[in-house]
Order: sequence, then C-alpha cells, then structure tokens
Amino acid sequence: MKSLKRCLWFCSVSLAAAGTSLPAAAQQATNTEPGARLEEIIVTAQKREQKLQDVPIAVSAFKAETLENKGITRLDDLDQADPSLVFNSNGGAQRPMIRGIASGGIVPGNEGSASVYIDEVYYAHFIGIFMDINNIDRVEVLKGPQGTLFGRNSVAGLIHVITRDPDLKNTIVDATVGYANYETLTAKLYASTPINDRIAVDFALSEYSQQNGWGRNVCQLCPAFGSDIYQDQHTNYRSKLVAIPTDTTKITAIAYYANEVDSTRTLSGQFPGVQGYVVTPAINGPPQVIGHMGGFYDTDLFSRPNSLQQGGGGSLKLDQQIAAVDLVSISAYRNTPASSSGVGGFGPYPTSQVAIRTIDQQFSEELQLKSRSGSSFDWVIGSYYLYTRAGANYLLGGGSLAPNSLDLIGIQKDNSRSAFGQATFHVLERTDLTAGMRYTTDNLSGAGTETFITGTGAQVPAAPAFNGTKDFSKGTYKIALDHKFTPDVMAYASYSTGYKAAAFNTIPLNRFPLNPETTKNYEVGLKSTLFDGRMIFDLAVFSVETSDLQVSALTTVNGVPVTRNENAAAARNRGFEVSTTMLVTDGLTANLAITYYDSKFLDYRNAVVDLKSPVYPYAVTSTPLDLSGTRYGGPDGGPELRATAGLTYDFRSSLGQFSLNANAAYTGSYPVSVSALNDTTISAYTLVNASVTYKRHADSRWMVRLWGKNLTNTHYYAGFDAPLGYAPGAPLAYGVEFNVKN
Repeated sequence: MKSLKRCLWFCSVSLAAAGTSLPAAAQQATNTEPGARLEEIIVTAQKREQKLQDVPIAVSAFKAETLENKGITRLDDLDQADPSLVFNSNGGAQRPMIRGIASGGIVPGNEGSASVYIDEVYYAHFIGIFMDINNIDRVEVLKGPQGTLFGRNSVAGLIHVITRDPDLKNTIVDATVGYANYETLTAKLYASTPINDRIAVDFALSEYSQQNGWGRNVCQLCPAFGSDIYQDQHTNYRSKLVAIPTDTTKITAIAYYANEVDSTRTLSGQFPGVQGYVVTPAINGPPQVIGHMGGFYDTDLFSRPNSLQQGGGGSLKLDQQIAAVDLVSISAYRNTPASSSGVGGFGPYPTSQVAIRTIDQQFSEELQLKSRSGSSFDWVIGSYYLYTRAGANYLLGGGSLAPNSLDLIGIQKDNSRSAFGQATFHVLERTDLTAGMRYTTDNLSGAGTETFITGTGAQVPAAPAFNGTKDFSKGTYKIALDHKFTPDVMAYASYSTGYKAAAFNTIPLNRFPLNPETTKNYEVGLKSTLFDGRMIFDLAVFSVETSDLQVSALTTVNGVPVTRNENAAAARNRGFEVSTTMLVTDGLTANLAITYYDSKFLDYRNAVVDLKSPVYPYAVTSTPLDLSGTRYGGPDGGPELRATAGLTYDFRSSLGQFSLNANAAYTGSYPVSVSALNDTTISAYTLVNASVTYKRHADSRWMVRLWGKNLTNTHYYAGFDAPLGYAPGAPLAYGVEFNVKN
C-alpha cells in the first residue's frame, strides 16, 4: 500500500508539472501550429511494417532521439523509459524482466524469459557489451508471450533493437565526444557512404572509458586496499552493408565486435542486512564475518573484481520479392567467450580462489514467406533453427578445499527447430481477427565433470561424470480480435501462450535439466490517438498463468556459493499498464507510464529459501519451505509498481535553438530473495535525469549537450544475487557532449 501511495504521489506531481511547467510555453498554446501532431512511429512487431497504434499488442517504441533525450545510453537503461521493464545485472550478464517475469538465475546456458533481438537476430545469452549501440534507429518492447512470430523463449515478451541502414544517396558523418565526472571519456562515430547507386556501407564506433571508480576498497589489510572499485571501459564496433542488386532483391550484411573490462556490474557490495553473516573458512585463516563495508559504493574485498568479456558475430539477410509474396532469409552467428580469475573473500583472508572461463556460441537460420501490403489478408509462415553451445569451466580453490582445488566443467548444447505461421483476417471493415501457431522441438544435451586436483597435482574424480540427452516439444498459439471504433481508437482482446526451453544447471552439471517454462496470457487493451493526434492514451490489462516457472536459488559446491535454477510448479501474475504522451503546446511534450502487477506462487512446495539465523553466528541457512500462496520477488519477480514520466520542451530564442528534457523513473520496493520471506528488501526509489541541448539554428551542423543522471544521487541496486551480494546503481553523473555532423 505504501508503494502504491508513493507512485500515486509521483504521478500526481508529474501530471501537475506537465500542466504548470514553463508558463511561457503555456502562454504560446494559442499560437500552436495548425495540424501539429505527435510523430507516428512505424514498427515491425508482427513481421510487417505497421503504425504503432494499429498493432493489437502492448508495444512501446522509442526513436533514437527520444532515448538520447531521456539519458539512455545503454540498453539496460531502458527501464528508465518503460516501467514494464526491469534489468538485473550479474557480472557481464544482463537479465531483462518484463511484467515481472524474468529467467531465474544467470547460469551459463540458461536463456532469458524476456528475449533480446538485434536486427531480427535472437541473442540466446545476452551480455552487457552489446548494450552500447550508437547507430540505433528505434527500440521496440513487445509485452506478453510472443509465442508465434518471435517464439524463442519470449514468454514474458521481448526487446527488439533496430539499427540504421546506410544511406544509398548521401555520405553521412555523425561524431560525438564527451567528458563526465569520474574522469569519464566517451567517443562515438557513425559514418555511412554509398559505394554506388545500389550499394552502401556504414560503420559505428563507440568508446567509453571511466578512469575513476565510484568507491574504494576499505579492507585495510587486503592487497586491494584503497583501490578504485566500480569502473568500466568498453568498445563497440558495428558495420552494415546494404546491396540492392535488382529492384526485387535486397541483401543486408552485418558484422560486430565488442570488448569490455567492467566492475560496475559485479556483485561486490554486501547488503547491510547480511552484515554479521559467517562465510566459508578462509585460506590460512579463520572463518570470516562480514563487517562494516564503508559507504554504499565501497566494498570490503580481498581482491579487486572485474568482468572481462569480448565477442562478436555477424548476420546475412536476404529480402526477395517473388511474384505476390516476399521471401526473407536471416542467417546469424555469434561467439562470446569470457574469462576471469582472482582471489575472493571479505576481509584480509581470502575465502576462495576461482578461475572461470565461459563458452557462449550460437548459430541461427530463419526463413519467412509473407504477404505483401494490400493483400486480402495478411499472413506470414516460416521456420527457425537455432544451435547453441554454452557452459563454463570453474576452477575453485581455497576455503575447505585448501590445499586442493575442484575443477568443474559443464557444457550444454541445444538443437532447436520450429515452424510457425500467423494470419490476420479483415473480417469486417474495422474488425480484424489474428490467429497464429508455432511448434518447437528442442534436443538438449549436457555433459559435466567434477575433478579434485590435489596439492601434488594428482587428479581424482570428485563425482561420476554426467552425460545426458533429453528431447522436448511444445506447441504455442495466439488468437486476437481487434476493432476500431474510429480510425484513431482501437480495442483488442487476445489469448496467447509461451514456451521457454529447458536448461541444465551447468555448475555443476550433474543431473537432468529443468522442465520447460510455459505461460498462458489473457489480455485486453485500448489504443487511442486523441485531440487531432496531439495525445496518445494506451491501456492494457493482463493475467499470466505460468507452469514450471524457472526460479533462482543458491547452493554451495564444497563451501563455494553458486547460483542454480529450479522449477516452481505454478505461478500467477496479473496487472495493468497505462501510458500517455501529450503534445501540450507547440514544443512541449509530456509523457507518463505506469505498470502494476501482483505476482504469486500458486504451487511451490519444498522451495529452498536462504534465511539468516537470528542468533550468532548469523550463518546463512538453506531452508526448505512451502511458498505456495506467497509473493515472488527478487531476480525472478521484481517490484509491484513502476512509473516513468518526462517533459521535453523545444524552443527558439535570439541565442539559438534549445531543447530541455527532464525525466523521472519510480521503482517500488521488493524483496531480494525469490520469496518475500527473506528479510532483505530493496527500498522504493526514484531516479531523475535531465539535459539541455543547444544548437545555433535548426539546420546547424553542431550542437552541445549538458546532461545529468541520477540528479538526487539516489542509492539503488543495478543487480543482485540473494542473499549476499549486490552491484550498486550508478551515482550522480554529469557531463558535456559535443556533436558534429555533415
């Protein structure tokens, strides 16, 4: 109830600001240009181009300029623009959550429940280095199961990033350099040029270097004492070539590479609620009690953690017109290895030694055959193949293992095949009926070994080697009815199902996989464009039933904590989303969005919950409980309530042209662990961003932008893994950017 009151207060203040801010602008309302309307956004949420307001799906879409105005420079900042989204980071891995449905723990080989696509290519395991993309055309967020057209694991929904095509007529150069606090330097370049009248190529580069950390290591007797913590350096390269050899053929080739050294998203902080916990006996020392760790951005670690990642890939797309239909083929490959090593622990005695190497490869091929615009009904049929190979090699030492070590290897392979189809029938002049189906088969195999390596180097099996294969198959479908009461007001009702593939727990990989996760989504919605195109108001109400929900849990391997996943038998999630954008006056635009959902386990017996003992030595205990009927939260559920609001004001003066932007994002409280029974809770918080952009005139080739993020310096969590560790969200940041383009 408190979080609801806070959100209502937040929304009231935002609406009041929209109505009373910038009095001079309000006085100009009578001078608004005749016919001024909000910009229409074209999306491809149903594998064909449509106006956003004509799609009978809950979709948010953001153009590149909108994201920039809101201070969103990485994809995992997108939850500051769309309240249905929440991102949780763990090392370099990113786990998006849509409508309160995530993907369990971030385990090598376990794919997300909210899928991520870039240029129509599915990323089976999404990591942070692909987040910083500076050649975005738009981002689409589809909510609810997309089990037919985007069938791969999209039980919660999906995020689709669409990048710019190179220009076939003009050479384009767009360069930005910036400087911010924490000695942060940024450089971005987008260049596009035609090779001839049918071939063009572009190149996008993004460099980011944060030299100073947000905090310090306060462990006085540790080797890392006084060193900076929470720094980030990354580089992204992406290139696209478009060739149109004939009037009916288009070929698009994409290549990309990225690398990152990052500690801003490593779980290096310790929740205040777990100070006093006793952790694994240290190497050559006593058991360690987590004590005071200094400030919010300080930590008490034996060594300085980093996430080291690199990866790349490419795709080839063919668009071919054949008679009255279009043929599309998309082939893609990606390889994203990562490695890290170090000595870990709280205080001056290391509790573990670990070396980690992860494997992450995929190949996919998709074929589509679809109708052209103007057909008597709209349809698409296709097939999809995906091969993934993912897993990890963990070499663990120290603690109770000393002087020995334990070598864990777990590799998972999946051969997935599916066929799909969807059609929209124009049953009446203003009424459409959409029906779709997809059938998926997964051939999943896993192999794992556990080996003791003695102090003398001898290798002894710690457990029998595991090698297993299991097949899964599932049909998913969708049916939706939409009706336009007027050309600008549409209502829809839909029923859709989703399927998330099974997965092994790869560390250690010693048993058969989890069951697939399946969902049923009931939804009704309203999409309206009002006041001659000056206001958009959308509403969606949904209820999701999930079977075999994949949730995260904590276990230990010879005293070393590792994350694993397990199935909860049944869960329910229901709520609503409402959003509005309004052109208040000429130049002043306001937006507001709210998402609320109530998530509950319907059947989850013998759940393993990590609880803190109330008496000394305050150790973490894994306790089996019946969580049926309780709310699920943490990395699997998220907050009940989120809201975002923003204002953009563009105006001209004798000095030049200005654009003022202010945005706020509210997140309600929620428990850290999978169950509300855990006593560590993330408090509600609000983030505020703002920027001022100046250019001499509308056609100026240069501009300057002053920006600030988290202006109230709010302490919040960007990632966590119950019950011990968190990655703090970014503190107050401010800087300046200079952009020049031809």
